[in-house]
Parts: sequence; structure tokens; C-alpha cells
Amino acid sequence: MRTTTKLLALAALAVLGGLFAWRVDQSEGQVAEATASEGAQPNRAALPTPEGTSDGSTDDATPRVAVAVEPTPAADAATRPAGIEILAVVGAERRLVENAELWWLEGSFERGEWYDPTFEQWLKAGVLEQRMVDTAVRIASDADGKLRLPKPAQQGAVVASAEGLWAMETIARDSTDPTFVTLERDMTLTARVVDYAGAPVQGVRVALREELGDDVHFEHAVTETDAAGLARFPHYGRLLSGSAGYIDRIHLSIAEPLLEPVRVEFDPVSPPDEAVVLVLPPTGSVVLHLGETSTVRHAQLELQRRDLAAGGEQRQQRAFEGRRAAVHGVVRFPFVGLGGDVVPQTSQGNRSRVHDSARTAGPARLGEEVRIELDLPRVSTEVSGRALDESDAPIANSPCRVFFESGDLEFARFGETAFSQTDADGRFVLKLDRGAKGASTLTFEWLTDWRVPIGEGAVFFDWPDGAERHEAGELHVKRFPIVVTGQVVDRNGRALAGAKISTWIGVPEREAEHNDFIFRSSARWEHERDLRSRSDREGRFVVYGAIPSRELMLVAESDGAKSPPTLVKPGDRDVRLVASHDGVLHGRVLSDESLPSDHISVSVEFMDARDEAGPPEGERSEGVDAEGRFAFRGVRAGSYVVTVHVGAREPAAVLEDVRVEVGSGRVDPRLDPLDLRKLGRWRSVRVLEPDGSPSREWVVGWPDPDSPGEFETDWRDGPRLRVEQGDTGLWLCTSKSLIERIDPAALGDTVQLTAAPMVRLVVSPGCPWPEDGFLYATVRGANDTAVFEQELDQAELELDRDTPFEVLGRRLGPLHVALNLEVDFPAELPCEIVRGGVLAATSGVHVLEIRWTQEALDKALAKARE
Repeated sequence: MRTTTKLLALAALAVLGGLFAWRVDQSEGQVAEATASEGAQPNRAALPTPEGTSDGSTDDATPRVAVAVEPTPAADAATRPAGIEILAVVGAERRLVENAELWWLEGSFERGEWYDPTFEQWLKAGVLEQRMVDTAVRIASDADGKLRLPKPAQQGAVVASAEGLWAMETIARDSTDPTFVTLERDMTLTARVVDYAGAPVQGVRVALREELGDDVHFEHAVTETDAAGLARFPHYGRLLSGSAGYIDRIHLSIAEPLLEPVRVEFDPVSPPDEAVVLVLPPTGSVVLHLGETSTVRHAQLELQRRDLAAGGEQRQQRAFEGRRAAVHGVVRFPFVGLGGDVVPQTSQGNRSRVHDSARTAGPARLGEEVRIELDLPRVSTEVSGRALDESDAPIANSPCRVFFESGDLEFARFGETAFSQTDADGRFVLKLDRGAKGASTLTFEWLTDWRVPIGEGAVFFDWPDGAERHEAGELHVKRFPIVVTGQVVDRNGRALAGAKISTWIGVPEREAEHNDFIFRSSARWEHERDLRSRSDREGRFVVYGAIPSRELMLVAESDGAKSPPTLVKPGDRDVRLVASHDGVLHGRVLSDESLPSDHISVSVEFMDARDEAGPPEGERSEGVDAEGRFAFRGVRAGSYVVTVHVGAREPAAVLEDVRVEVGSGRVDPRLDPLDLRKLGRWRSVRVLEPDGSPSREWVVGWPDPDSPGEFETDWRDGPRLRVEQGDTGLWLCTSKSLIERIDPAALGDTVQLTAAPMVRLVVSPGCPWPEDGFLYATVRGANDTAVFEQELDQAELELDRDTPFEVLGRRLGPLHVALNLEVDFPAELPCEIVRGGVLAATSGVHVLEIRWTQEALDKALAKARE
């Protein structure tokens, strides 16, 4: 299973409600473009330079003044095959899969700026193959035996399959040629839902979830059970791609409104081969009536215990389940747990609403149906306009991004963005499932076919009272100035399509304002996110925008190739960016079979990264494939530091002066392979709570080899712990367990900790209390030999006359109590333990009685008032 750094967009991004926020979001969207493209198109393999050919480029970091571009020969352009070549590969070394079948799913530009999410939704609902029957087109080989998409490739997705392998990748118009689709091991995860009698239940929603703590989860997929009670999750590896996998808790859950969750957790690295059984408790049903004119598309229910009031304090995260589509203003929830109150949540367009006022008693007995009336009349807004350029000519048949900001009829101001295309007269229409009112703004952004912003215009107006639609009139769009034009080619002079152009601005030492605070920047070059571009099918690019500097550096990144920083000035034309950094740094990491490849990551850093002649190279990090192989493409020739990490521990191996030679596939002998088994025996161990459940979080400590008496700690979200066989003096605990010393050499596949007893601290009757100030008590083990244990064991709370101080005892044996009195300043208040001074392993509450004298209190008060 492939895992990457979590970008887990773990929460849906709300559309920001202001023009400034939209511009910020636009910048982030450009970052998202790069991320999406790079995720869909892995790095390109190195192309060796034929003998006797050269483009005159070098591989040093020296900035080079741009030279005139050499036009692509007409004959070459005429004979070059049309379209984007798709190559199906496996592993980090991109071994070709000759027998792979490739299918094309064409997307819609209107669905989003960078990709069409429909295919991902089909995948997560388990219906992708069903939809492909009617929509997918087989990609056939052309006359050259290549698998190519049309020219230009419309936005969509490629599905590739071979025996036991599968992949789906987003393809955009600016995808590189060729584009690599990496296949991975394919499997289907299955859940079986039964009732208490063991009979299968049809139509139950089941979710593949990643638990993030505090009742927060991320849904990787949701599907419904069939007549046999089976819910299937095809392409499990692809569904979990992007997850931290072995770090977080993964489980299959019944995604219906129930009082108690029904779920089964499993090891994401070794998912179950057989169906996971989920038992559905007795349920009734709820029918939500929304009104015939309602525009609600979906609804969910929250099932609350009756002792949790609708008003006042509620838990931070509210669990809405059982998402169902509205049909003619009615939503039916067939599986609702018994004995709670239900609260509906509805979705209209991009917004969701919780209807606490509609809270009602849910079904109380098996099969009971509850009806909820919730009149939500149809509310919609349609705003249109006509985009004109600076010469008053219509911006015809152009991709555009439209932002509308207004006041909502029921809530505060809102802002929504839509992506569309103007017609021949420059007209566009934006439709929303909400009402508008008051001062409004319509902003239009002009895009190229490659989604590069090239102009912007806005119109301000007051929304007419009671109107559902409004014509905003003409928007005069000001085209951004052209800063630089040029072409991106490889080291052999061939045009590179879809190359990402990054702009760096030269800045002297200065003060700059960011995020409402001032800092002093001494960086020679600053990345300008708003000045980005992509090369077209002929490698041509245009950078639009306003430049605050007369010094610019351009860097072009293609799939597996990168140009050295090229010095240009605003106004330069026909700049040539040569992607000559096309080296590959690759190798293989061997590890113990008990340590899955998901636990291993490799980072590389150019040894001369601080060279200020150009923008910093930065560190790059990648995971390893199932065979432990890794590959970094598009690197410059020179020396690198390669670091191998196992989980979050200190580097398992650091190799310096790893050489990369352009045009050479040579692998450093130290990486061919790098055998971690010779450096240490790492193992992956599951941490279990005292009750046997997988731990949500834990902390491990070990002696600091550089500071005797000090400890290093690793706080992690469970349930997996990485240990090295040679580790000594390890301590481990969770929030519910004792602190225990563990021996990695004696561990099995799991370690189950011991429950921590409860300690209750009570004050002896008649003890004097301060009339002002506060008393704080600290309880910990009396053994002072382990600094790590002291840090975890210590718990401090305020003493109260009426409420006993209770805390889990983290270590068995003698206990120590310290009191601090705080008035103006803190002061120690000496006390003694009357009884219960030794903590023993017990399931009951251990009572610890303390007392202090009037004399000790008077001295502490005097000191606290000094």
C-alpha cells in the first residue's frame, strides 16, 4: 500500500467569504494545481545524452542569462505524434507493464478548476466499474504502438489494470508527455452486516474510516450492503492512498445514526482477507419531509442521548450519519438506533445546516417510524454578466473563474466560487442554492486554456430585494501585463509540454509584512506564488502579473527534469529554459520482514544547498515501494546527503557524498542495496490498551545517548510503535496505563499495557484552608531515578474543599505529594501523608490522605505575599 504525507484534507475547505480571502485561496489553488499534477504524474525517467550532442548547458548552480530560443523545426512539429503518451508502470523504478489495459474517463471543466471529482466519488462509493461500462473508452495503440490520449487531452482520468494490479490517475490538459501511471497491488476489502439473529441486512451504509482522535474521522469510502449483507470496497490501496496508514487507526464502521458506534479496527498494512462482520443493533426509521419546493440535495441525522440537551454545552464534534439523497422533498433513513433524540442536518449546494429546532424523539422500538416535518422552501440565486476586455471586445469562449460575494437571506455574508466558460458574446451565469441580499460583488477572472490567470475585473451592486436573479451588467476585465515569454526544452532541444514554471524574485535584505507581523528577510530569492505558468504543447509559456522586482529567476519543472535557475528581467521575450537537471538518484532499502515498507522514508538534500547564486534546492522526501526501492528524478548532478528514516525515530542511516551523474544510471554501491538489517533490527509492534483495544496514542522514552540522565520522547497517535532490537531502557505508556519498561528483544507482535489505578487525594478533617489564594497538589511516584518517568508521572490539579483530587497513578510503589500555595506568588506548603502512601496494583480507588499544620500554612502565606 502506498502512503504519502497526509495532506488529508481531512476537513472540507469552506469557500472564503471575501474578495481578499478569495485572492489568498487563488494562490493556494495554484499550489493545489502543482500538488494534483505531481500526484498524478510521477517524475520522468532520465534521458541520457547521446554522444556528440550538447545544448551548451551546464549542471552547476550559476544563474545564466537567457538566450534566444531556437524554434522547433517545422518538420519535427509536423511529424511529432499528437496527444499525451500514457505509460503504465510499477514500482519506484517504473518498470513497464506490457499487458496493462488502459481506459479513459473524460471529465468536465465546469466541475472544478484542476480536475473533475466525479471519478473519485464513484471510486469511494464502490460503483466505478459500473459507471465505466457506459462512460469509459478503451485507449488503443496508435501506429507507433503507443497508448496516447487525444490532443489536447481533455481533463479526466486514466484507469489502468493488469493481473493483480490497478491504478487510477487524474489527467489534465497540462499533463506532461509521457505521463506515467503507477499500478499497485489490488485488493477488495469486504464487510458483512448482520442483525442480532445473524441474518444479512441490505441497504446499510458502511464506511472505511481513518480515526483522527476526539471523535473526528476521515471517510475514505462509503458504500451500501447488497442482498447478502456485503459491502465491498474495491481498490483498497488506492482508497487509502494519502493516509499515514500505519500511524492512524483504520476501521470499518456502520455509517448509520446509532447511539453506540459499531466498528471493527484492523491493521491497515495487513488488511483482512475475509469479510469483517458488523452487527447492526435493533433500529427503527425516520422520514424527513422538506417541502415540495425544497432544493435540499442530501440530509443526515445525529442521534443524541436524551440527557444531552440541544442547547448549552455540547461535545465539540457532532456525529451526523446515514447520509441519504432527497427525492421529491423527502429523505428516508431506514436504520436509526433506538432510544435517542434525532437532529437533522441538510445540505444545499456548498452549505450544510443543522436544524436543532427540529430535534425530536427518535424511534423507541424495533421497526417504529418517526416523521419529521421541516419546511425548507426553494431558495436560489442566479447572477449573470458579460465580460469585456480593455478594448470593449467580448471575452469569448474563454475559461473563467467567477466569485460572488453577498449577504445570505438567513446567515452572514458568504462567498462562492464557480468555474465556467464564457459564450461567444462573453456572457456567463452563476447559479447558487441560496438567497442573496444587500451589497454584493461579482468578480471575474480570465483564464487561459492551461488555467493561467491572465486578467481580472469586478462589479459592485446592491442585490434587489426579493429577487432570485440579477443581471450584473458589463465587467471590464483588465489583462495582467506579460512579464516574460519563452519555451521549455529538454537537454536535446525537444519541447516539454506541461512544465511548471516557478518565479523567484530577487529581494535585498528588507523588512516584510506577513500575517500581521513584521519579520526581517535576508533571503536572496523569494518565491512568488502568484507568478506561475505552464508550458503548452510546443513548450511555450507566458508569465502574467505585476512584478515588484527587476531581478527574476525562472525555474521550469517537467516530469523528471528541472531547469537550472535562469536569470531574466521583466519584458524579456523568447527565454529558453533548458531542463538539463534530469539525473536520477535511486536505490533500495532492505529491512526486516516484520517492518513493512510503509514505515520507511528516504530524504535527499543537495550538499551545496546554501549556495545563494540561485533559489535553495531544499530537501526532498519519498517513501519506498513494496520492494523497498526509491527514486528521485529531476535532480542536478553533484553530491547529495541521503537519509533513511524508520518512523519518527532518529535516522536509521545517513550517507554523505552520494554522487549523481546526468545521463548515467549508476547506483551508489552503498544504496545497492542499503541493508538496514545490518544496522539494526527494527520491528513494528501494536500497542494495546489495558482492555485490549488498540491504543489511540502513546508515548515512548529512551535515554539520550548525548546527555546522561536525560531522556528523549516520542509522542505518537497509535497504534504502531517502531522499536530497534538493540534499544535499551525503553519506557512506554498510554493515557490509561502504568508506565512500563519494555525489552524490544522480548516483544512479540503486540504489547498490552497494565491499567493505571486511580488515586484519590483527600484532606484530613480540620486542616486549615487559606481564606484567599489557591492550593495546587502534585502527586507522583517517590522513585527519583528516572527523569522520563517523573515527567509522565507528575499530575497537578487544584485542591477543592468539596471535590476530592483524583488522578491515575502512573507507577506502583511509594508516592510523593507536594502542595503549592499561590496568592501573589507561589510558595511551597509542606504536608505529610497520613495513610495510603504506597500505590499497589488494584482495580479499585486508592485513597491517599494528607494533612498540614496551621504553622506551615502561615509560613507559606507569608512567603506567597512577599
